[in-house]
Amino acid sequence: MFPSQNLTVNGTALSGYTTRFYLTVDSTYITTIELLPSIPQTIELVVSSLDDKFYVCLVPLEDKSSMPAISTLELRPYYPDTYGRSGQSKDKQQSSYLMLVDRLDFGGILDFESPPLRYPADPFDRIWSSPRIPEGAQFEAYNRTEDANLGFGGTNIRFPIAVMRSIWRGKNLSSTMNFEVNVKSARALRPLPTFWFQMLCSNVVFGDVNPHQSVRLIDGDGAWVWGAFEVPGSPGFIQVLSNDQVILSDSFTIRIEPNEPTEAPVLVNAAEIHGEFAAVAVRTSNLDVNAVRKVYIETALSSVDTAGDPCLPVPWDWLVCSIELPPTITQINLTGEGVAGVLPSGLGNLSQLTILDLSENNFNDSFPDSLGRIRTLRELKLGHNKLSGELPLFSPKALYNLEMLSQSSYHISSYCSEVTRCRFSNTKRKLLKFVGTSKRSANDGVQTGVLIAVGVVSGIFVLLMSCLVMFFMWKMRRRNRELQQIQEDLARRDVKPPFFSYEELKTATHSFSSSNELGRGGFGTVFKAELADGRVVAVKRLTPTKQSTSDFLKEMVNISGIKHRHLIQLKGCCVWENRQRMLIYEYAENKSLAEALFGSGPQCATVLNWKQRYNICLGIARGLAYLHEELQPGMIHRDIKPENILLDENYNAKIADFGLVRPANDSNDTLVTINIPGTRGYFSPEYALEGVVSEKLDVYSFGVVLLIIVAGRPCIDLKLPQEQSILRSWAITLYTEGKVLNLVDKRLEGDYDEEEVLLVVDMALSCLQTDPKKRATMSQLVNVLMKNSNASVAVDIVNELKIQTPNLLSIPEYEHAGNQGVQGESDELSFMSSFATDSQQSLRVPR
Repeated sequence: MFPSQNLTVNGTALSGYTTRFYLTVDSTYITTIELLPSIPQTIELVVSSLDDKFYVCLVPLEDKSSMPAISTLELRPYYPDTYGRSGQSKDKQQSSYLMLVDRLDFGGILDFESPPLRYPADPFDRIWSSPRIPEGAQFEAYNRTEDANLGFGGTNIRFPIAVMRSIWRGKNLSSTMNFEVNVKSARALRPLPTFWFQMLCSNVVFGDVNPHQSVRLIDGDGAWVWGAFEVPGSPGFIQVLSNDQVILSDSFTIRIEPNEPTEAPVLVNAAEIHGEFAAVAVRTSNLDVNAVRKVYIETALSSVDTAGDPCLPVPWDWLVCSIELPPTITQINLTGEGVAGVLPSGLGNLSQLTILDLSENNFNDSFPDSLGRIRTLRELKLGHNKLSGELPLFSPKALYNLEMLSQSSYHISSYCSEVTRCRFSNTKRKLLKFVGTSKRSANDGVQTGVLIAVGVVSGIFVLLMSCLVMFFMWKMRRRNRELQQIQEDLARRDVKPPFFSYEELKTATHSFSSSNELGRGGFGTVFKAELADGRVVAVKRLTPTKQSTSDFLKEMVNISGIKHRHLIQLKGCCVWENRQRMLIYEYAENKSLAEALFGSGPQCATVLNWKQRYNICLGIARGLAYLHEELQPGMIHRDIKPENILLDENYNAKIADFGLVRPANDSNDTLVTINIPGTRGYFSPEYALEGVVSEKLDVYSFGVVLLIIVAGRPCIDLKLPQEQSILRSWAITLYTEGKVLNLVDKRLEGDYDEEEVLLVVDMALSCLQTDPKKRATMSQLVNVLMKNSNASVAVDIVNELKIQTPNLLSIPEYEHAGNQGVQGESDELSFMSSFATDSQQSLRVPR
């Protein structure tokens, strides 16, 4: 292995049968691989090792129904700056991996009988493919045979000579060059929110003038200009991190076009495209790793898993680890593994161990003194071994939290007296439960009557206390099993939410005082909190429900990995006794869109101008497009409304409150739900009347929100004249009468762009079609709002949809909703109950 270097991990596997398993690198879950008969899969990664070693693990599924398989694993060292992303710190690059999407050698030799270009032509053994030029293209291939004056051109230009000397070159000065990049197969392996590009443009034509050209990225109808530049005679580099761009399509186009003035055709030598994703840049506590490996060495374990990191990304099957990062080992279960020898002394170094089960093995010798160092140990199971001798006389503080000792061959009378003394001479008042046989010494005679009375009273007391202890132990065991499963779920999804303590949040919110209250909703109350490190966050104290802790945390997994600049970010959670749950979100300085538009507080003194409103429309659209089309699987929010749109310090929109979010279907099915939670006025007809759930529900709600932003009023306001009380109906009436501008918020005092207002209203009407199939998609709406030069197709779709007035005029706005027993948000009983109850509440019907 290579310390502190970037490495490629190139794994290929062939299989004669279907097999599925997890691929992990160090502490990071990469993907779930499914191998089909005789179809190879190759995954290439650029990773940064944390030290002088790292782990590549193929992890079987939990049910052990399929075992891993691999045929090749190749590691190649890179220079640290070979894939250094501009604008990113070293720590940021250390905590992210790159997955290869494509590596292109333009103009390279196309010979199917020859192997692809790699080592020794490329000193880093990268595999380069040469794309074919499409028929009728405006460019051609040029390959320079001489290597004179060709070099790497700089310390970070690491393209091989064979790649640098070949180009695609325009046939004339006006030629434009396009090549398509397909990201579907890479996204099938894992969600890739960010793509990173590097491109080589070097003029290798003798005597040619250096061209002026620009590079664009085209995603559907949208286009972003990377920049215009003059191609140098020595290799020039373009590096772009696309973290500011939402790539929605399964493929996109890179276009190279001439800039005026230019005296030479456009050209390109090579390009690499990688998807970037977050890595878990921590490992299990070194003290615990060293301790558990010492246990492995001392006991010669061979029948259990000991590969890779003990806890991350998935714990070894005989360990349970804590959820916080870095994790610590909390439980060891080696029962029935046939382990022989002395009890390993390394166990004493596991400072957070709570349960140690070494029963039904062949351990011999005596009880090691080192176990007395584990202050957190609650259960110690040593039964059915070949141990001998007495338990050591530990100090009163040793094994202070021990609640159960299971043994079968110890003389424990002296230890009993010590434990009894220390248990009942302090405030914890715990009872130690012994399981197994023990030798007792009878040397004192006591009067029979006194013994009987004391025995009866003591027996009843011990029975009651034993029942109480067993009850709490049962609850603790069940919770530990749940936490182990939750930890595996978190690890597989690369989810790392911090777990805050109740006391920490109580202090940060000044005991949840009303002065820190930001608002109340159906799911709970939100408080402003200032943490000890100075960070300001929003704490949502959820309403107590019957939902289990396991369900709550599993549901949290579904949203904590969602990261987008227009989605509010979950920072962590808190699970406390008596079903007290809290979610910690990033703080939005300007509160909600509802308060900004029609609230009555002091923050509403400043009216949102039209530019701010338009940018909010675009932000909401981008956030929904990410949820629907970029996430894998997609998500349906189900409660888009101004109250759930938060505004940061620059009035950028952030979609919040994922209490009703539901996974979208991958198949051509529509989900039907019996319970219909949400907010009246934002339901689409198919949802309110039939319970049909699809992405088009969010599109409909988005259309209502667009009208609210334009009009600056709620969607239903019974204080207004009857014809204006329902915003959607009023907007349609104004549209049919050609008076759309009468809808605009009077507080803007005419200071708005009329074309933009008409565009937004057109979009809103396209979203409010009664037939969900006739509504635009969020990606189309994003392109319309961005007013890209290539968005005309999407604009035409919107214009075609919004003029279909028969589909707009007859929606029973909320009369039917009331008859159907539709629930408002305050009626919803559990956080994200849709995840917990899908199996009970939903049916699938053909779309």
